[in-house]
Amino acid sequence: MSWQTATAKTYTPDTQRLLTYVQGDINALLQLWQAKHAELEAAKATEMGLRRAVFEVQFPDAKEGTQRVAIGNGWFLKAVYPQNYRLDKDTTEGVQAAIAKISAKAEVVGDRLVNWKPELSIKEYRLLEKPELTPEEQQIKKLIDGVLTITPGAPQLELEEPKA
Repeated sequence: MSWQTATAKTYTPDTQRLLTYVQGDINALLQLWQAKHAELEAAKATEMGLRRAVFEVQFPDAKEGTQRVAIGNGWFLKAVYPQNYRLDKDTTEGVQAAIAKISAKAEVVGDRLVNWKPELSIKEYRLLEKPELTPEEQQIKKLIDGVLTITPGAPQLELEEPKA
């Protein structure tokens, strides 16, 4: 593999420690990351397989929620068995409207049954980041920025093999 050398700048202490470890060689750093990433993926897959096997053996009739089983000498194995509930966003509003048509009481139940959480349309937000905004757009941006928190996510890396 041949990689370009990273430009000189001030790095975090962790990055500086790793660069010192690989003697500033970005190729060695990339190879070390790739090897550790492969190890991590294998370890995660192995751990999940073991976790599922232990769960299946110790909790054969598992029900949703937290369960415990004594494993000896006062020790317990605790298991949390979650269920993920997701509604189809495209059809839920129609179903809620149909529930509301059943009766006034059904409408109340339907409203309590579904929680709508706000989700930012990043595409629309990016339109409010252009240099020249109308006064109306400036107002909108100011209001939405008052309730918006942006935090950095974990960086993603992937080495892509050359296409044949």
